[in-house]
Amino acid sequence: MASASELPGSLLLMSAGLLLVGTWCDLWLSRMPLSPRQDWNEWHPVALEESHDACQAGDGAACNDLGVVYERGYGTTPRPGKALEQFERACRAGSPEGCNNQGAMLERGWGAPRELERARELYRQACDKGSALGCSNLGALYARGKGVPRDTAEARWLFERACQRGSATGCNNWIALDEPRPHSTSAG
Repeated sequence: MASASELPGSLLLMSAGLLLVGTWCDLWLSRMPLSPRQDWNEWHPVALEESHDACQAGDGAACNDLGVVYERGYGTTPRPGKALEQFERACRAGSPEGCNNQGAMLERGWGAPRELERARELYRQACDKGSALGCSNLGALYARGKGVPRDTAEARWLFERACQRGSATGCNNWIALDEPRPHSTSAG
């Protein structure tokens, strides 16, 4: 994850850091389980096996769940490479969350070398399939010019889409893009 000092002086640092913090939160939350399971720490081997079987049968949500288990190390040792593999299976099976989570891992180089172009494609796929986080994460790439040319209009449109789909961070980022930038004046 980039720190504020690694980001170019842009609109991300406007609005008391709402965009930067919001983007980080969306990216962190993008890796959270998005299924009905509530307490991942109480998973036991039978539940893990059932999810594995469901994933093998093509259930994208189950593959995404397994990716979260392996990425976070719930009931097992964290294994980013295995997590990435499960998110990829989830995405191929049609899970927007799986596409978003795979993109988040590739954007940061977790479990595989960093691939910004592929991350962008996965966020686009997630957004097109209805993922608010996918839209927000893609918007953040355009807002920062990370792996793509900086495009405020595209970022604004993606944040608006994320907001309409229920992402509070998408709403905050959309608002932050429309706020006037403070002007610095020099004495003299």
